[in-house]
Amino acid sequence: MMAEFKNIYKVFIYTVIIFPIIWIFVFSFFTNWTFPSILGTGDFNINIWKRLLDSESLLLSGLLLSLIISLITALLSVSIGFVTSEVIYTSRYKNSLLLAAYLPYVLSPVVLALMLQVFFVKAGLSGSLIGVVIALFMIVYPYSVLFFVGYWNDDLVNMKQLARTLGGSKMSAWFKVIVPVSKPVISLCFFQCFIIAWFEFGLTNLLGVGKVKTLPVQIYMYIQEANPYYAAVASCLMIAPPILLLLLNRQWMSESIKFSPLK
Repeated sequence: MMAEFKNIYKVFIYTVIIFPIIWIFVFSFFTNWTFPSILGTGDFNINIWKRLLDSESLLLSGLLLSLIISLITALLSVSIGFVTSEVIYTSRYKNSLLLAAYLPYVLSPVVLALMLQVFFVKAGLSGSLIGVVIALFMIVYPYSVLFFVGYWNDDLVNMKQLARTLGGSKMSAWFKVIVPVSKPVISLCFFQCFIIAWFEFGLTNLLGVGKVKTLPVQIYMYIQEANPYYAAVASCLMIAPPILLLLLNRQWMSESIKFSPLK
């Protein structure tokens, strides 16, 4: 009885997760598809997907822009966050520093963006790619620090000190000892930081002031315009990279547990 209940529960969970993705993908190939009709009443149309190949396509430019912003933000957050986490782990003020890392999450991204907007306007960063990256870094970087602080332990610190004792420099201790051992965990953190930056809407929309049109911003624009078909195509493009990255990162996620020095 319990086994049957678990199987039903799994089917229900998979359906709840997968069905919206399948529905959005199918919906992107139709126009004039009105509620409450579900299947077979819309007009099949692939023109929206064909327009992705157009050099002036907003969806294609939004996809590339979102990829650039998310990759840069994740790379900077993981690189700096990993180094910062070791400093915090070995500091006597560890608890106070960890408390400070939680401060960006006390407020919602929209409220945080409103507080930062004045400073970004004065600095000339409002409505720029660099400004959006900096704003996203301010919420993704603390996450990477909190993630890596839980990874460090005395064995990992001693491993680094042993490399220094044997004649290695600081750089070689990091890149030839710590980083190779920590690759699975770094990969896992990079994936999660990428996801946070990829789906962020509030900061990008307010600080980008409509000039930085990432995919989440474009989806919101299409919904405001009552254009669900373009919104469906944009949603497919927004979902595809994280799913692909998740599949590529799946092996690393299991290895991060297998080879973690925390064990």
